[in-house]
Amino acid sequence: MNRSTFAYRHVEPPDEGALRLRILDLAAVRVRYGYRYLTVLLKREGWQVDPKRVSASIRLKGLI
Repeated sequence: MNRSTFAYRHVEPPDEGALRLRILDLAAVRVRYGYRYLTVLLKREGWQVDPKRVSASIRLKGLI
C-alpha cells in the first residue's frame, strides 16, 4: 500500500448550511459576479472552498 494512501486523514467540510447562506448573501449583493470571483471573496473571508462547490451551490439555488 502506498504510504500517502495509508496516512490519509479525512478533513471535515465546513458547515454546508452556513456556507450556502454566505454564498447566497454574496450573490445577492454582487449580482454580476460569477462563481470564480465569489470563490475569491469567500477565501478572503477564511472559507476553504473549491470553485466547483461554489458553482454547484449557485446552480442548486437557480441563480445561474
